[in-house]
Order: sequence, then structure tokens, then C-alpha cells
Amino acid sequence: MEKTNLVLIGMAGAGKSTIGVGLAEKLRLAHIDADDLIERLEKKSFQKIIDSVGDEQARRIEERYLVDLSFSRDSVIVTSGSAVYSDEAMRLFKKNSALIFLDLPFEIIESRLVDKHARGIIGFKTKTLKQLYDERKPLYEKYADITISLLGHEKIEEVVERIINNI
Repeated sequence: MEKTNLVLIGMAGAGKSTIGVGLAEKLRLAHIDADDLIERLEKKSFQKIIDSVGDEQARRIEERYLVDLSFSRDSVIVTSGSAVYSDEAMRLFKKNSALIFLDLPFEIIESRLVDKHARGIIGFKTKTLKQLYDERKPLYEKYADITISLLGHEKIEEVVERIINNI
């Protein structure tokens, strides 16, 4: 089956949302931000979802939307940092999507996440950001078809070109 989607994975703060918009524009594909979709349809921020139902239920809600998104076509799909916790969603995305891991060093992620307590990060109530990073990075690597290693100072256009050159 031909890969018709590009799915961006990586930690919060890696630049997925910004890069996703640029990539979709450059390739003239639809742009879908999973977090924005969930918040719009659930009518509350992802942080409020986590606060009201807890991490496990928030994960299930997220997974339901990700599974639905896996059937999209001709789209750049931006996932949340916790999307890789869903084996089912990742397996389904792999069928028709190229998964692109935006890999940024922890220190850069940490410096970018000044609003981490309001960001809607699953697991953040019981683990540090570093623990989540260490837990998730092997999952990103496991699911990624392409890894784009970043240093944090690249221009959006540069990263978009690197992705295009690797797909």
C-alpha cells in the first residue's frame, strides 16, 4: 500500500505543530493536528481532559481519535507526544503513513516547555519531564520510519526540506 500520510511524532516542544504546518503547505497536503482536533471535539483543553479523567482515560480518548485519524489520506498529521503509547494507533498509521520522528535533545525540549504544567502532557503528574523523555524516546525510535535529528536552531524551511529529502 502506498504511504499517503506523513505523521509527525516526538516530544512536546519538538516543533511538530510548526513543522507540520510548513510541511503540509509545501507538499499541498491537508494538515491535521491531533491535539487541536481532540480539544475542539471534546470542547476542553487536553490538560483539562487529563485533570478531569486521569492519564489512563485521557490516553484512551486520545487513542480513539488517533485510530480514526489513521484512516486519513493525503495529510500531514501532527500527533501529541504521548501518541506512541498507543500500539494500535501506531500500527494502523504504519499501514498508510510514513512516521517521522522529530528528535531534539532533552535540554532543548526542556527549555522550550515553559508552560509544561498547562501543556496537557500525559504522565507529567507522576513523572518528571526527563523520565517521560527517557521512556518515550525508544518508542519514537521504534515506530519511526524516518528520524530527523535536530539541534533546535534550524529554520522551519530547513526542517521541511530535510523531511522531503528523506521521504
